[in-house]
Parts: sequence; structure tokens; C-alpha cells
Amino acid sequence: MVADLAGEDDFEASSRAVEQTLPAGMRVQEIYRSRMDDQTASRTIIDAINRGPKLVNYAGHGSSNLWRGNLLTIDSVGQLTNQQSLPVIISMTCLNALFNDAQGGSLGEALLLSDHGGAIAVWASSALTAAGGQALMNQEFIRQLFQGRDPKGKPLTLGEAAARAKAAVGDLDIRKSWILLGDPMMQIR
Repeated sequence: MVADLAGEDDFEASSRAVEQTLPAGMRVQEIYRSRMDDQTASRTIIDAINRGPKLVNYAGHGSSNLWRGNLLTIDSVGQLTNQQSLPVIISMTCLNALFNDAQGGSLGEALLLSDHGGAIAVWASSALTAAGGQALMNQEFIRQLFQGRDPKGKPLTLGEAAARAKAAVGDLDIRKSWILLGDPMMQIR
């Protein structure tokens, strides 16, 4: 769980709420900007991803190519060496999945396309949206990912979990801008 500094929005509280929806016994590492300087946080994030977690969840500010404070950037993706154990990266920030910029790629794309490490899938936004609705959708996505079932009782795919999470949020900007980069038929076990 990675959280930006609080400002108008309390990203640590959002992260703790998401953490409560994770399966009991799931090991969680909290990397909060309020607890360390940005360089230490960045190094801690890269080290944690290189250990091969199942999920990485960021709540905070960002842009198309970074998480605020340069916690994770397109350039730092080159330091990832986790190609044998790729996580799903959930990025509750703005623009990390801005895939249609002809001048450059997004952080989400870089994570997905990296040769030596990165992510198996990235769920992120292609637009600017409000953090409050992002937090609610984040919780619902995690809930659906680990507890949701299809009509036959089978666990949901990433795509099904994303669709249900979007349906639970009333903010149309959030519903329209969140994109799953990766295989929507994949399941997390």
C-alpha cells in the first residue's frame, strides 16, 4: 500500500480503508510519504516490487508519467527486475493510463511493457478525476477481486472486478476514464 501525503484528500486513510478489504492474513507493506523522504520511499517501492508482490496499490497525486514525489516514474521502471513475479498495479491517481499521447507513453504502459520487470496488469486513469470517488472505487475493486463471484460461483476476472467497481461509483468521469491495461480475463489467486 503506497500513499501520498495528505492534502485536500487523506490518501493514507484511503489506503487503510482498502487494506481492510484485503483477505485476512494477506501480508501488507505500507509505504507512506509521511513516514519517509521521497528518495527512501521510491527506493522502498522499487525494492518491494522487485520482491514480487501480488498487488501494488497507490493512492495519491500523479501525472501521466509519475506518482507525486517521483515515488515511481517511467524512468524508475528500468530498475524493476521482477519479471518472474509481476503484480497487478492499481493506481488511484490521475493520468497514469494516458495511452493516447503521441508525444510519450504513460507510467501504466511503461510498467506493462518493461522487459525486465513491471506489472502483469495496471488499472489506472486516463484523465483527471476527484480522489474521493477514486477511493470508493478502489475499495470496491479489491472487494470484487477477492470476494466477488460470477453466476457460477467462480472468482471474478480482473475485467469483471473492474466493471463491477466502476458500476459502484456514481462519478461518470471516474467510470469513463479508468482503464485496465492488460488481460481482462486474468484472475488473481
